[in-house]
Amino acid sequence: MGYFYTNDGKLICDCCQSSHDVEKIPCPFGYCPPIALCLDCREKYKDKLTREYHQSIGCDRKHNAFIAREKHRDELVKSGKMVRCAASAKVIDGKKIVHVLFDTRDGTVGYYMNVATYHAIPLSVVATIDHTEPSVNVGRRQLASTINPNPTTLRSGRAGIIRRNEVLK
Repeated sequence: MGYFYTNDGKLICDCCQSSHDVEKIPCPFGYCPPIALCLDCREKYKDKLTREYHQSIGCDRKHNAFIAREKHRDELVKSGKMVRCAASAKVIDGKKIVHVLFDTRDGTVGYYMNVATYHAIPLSVVATIDHTEPSVNVGRRQLASTINPNPTTLRSGRAGIIRRNEVLK
């Protein structure tokens, strides 16, 4: 969530647009984004800022699920699996494809994937390249023809690999 600031850099309240005594108030569970509130609005909405309120809307449960998903993801990468981390749509030779990045123990590997294959894997899943097996109607033979390593578009010391902190050019 973005925040609004005055021309002189003061944070603006998300509720009343005041810039006087505004603070970012975090979720007690670290799940939902912090809200910018002035002193008056913090008092007016104090019941919505409590741990009990955030628990009632599921922030604790959602935060714990997020932590578990990230732990699972990290364990998969450490075990040698390639785990999806980003994707972007592209058109090459008039054909729509998806450039998918997978985190590995050694960095990040990019592959092209057809759109149907990409959409067969829900975004809510910690997806590995193994998710393109027959369980989502994409066999290994089709996998070989629909996902092609793309080392030429990635910068690195080794072909096809970029480090997490490098920028795609």
